Amino acid sequence: MNPTSAYWATHYNFEKTVQHVPGLGESSIENLFINTVVPVFAAYALWKDDHSYMDQALELLNHLPSESNLIIRQWESLGVKSNTAFDSQALIELYNNFCSRRRCLDCNMGAYLLKPHSQ
Repeated sequence: MNPTSAYWATHYNFEKTVQHVPGLGESSIENLFINTVVPVFAAYALWKDDHSYMDQALELLNHLPSESNLIIRQWESLGVKSNTAFDSQALIELYNNFCSRRRCLDCNMGAYLLKPHSQ
């Protein structure tokens, strides 16, 4: 990969000069893998009808740590733990397809959380 030119080392914001251009942090790189590399592997697996690429995508999700975002923090506040990126992607999918559409009773997790529990 080519290094950034000297100009961009101090000029990534046009209104002011800065001394250091921040690079991508570890969590940003992990999010790129989760949201870019994994979907490409999955799409390629479907396109080529080659399950080995889907296996690689799932393996990546199982080895990357869980994302940390508002949706995952909300699940954790309900006692649902997310250990891997596979878990966090599943919880985000549940949220987008059920919680945000107020379809709690159509979701096993939502129905469980709404059901009264004896203590």
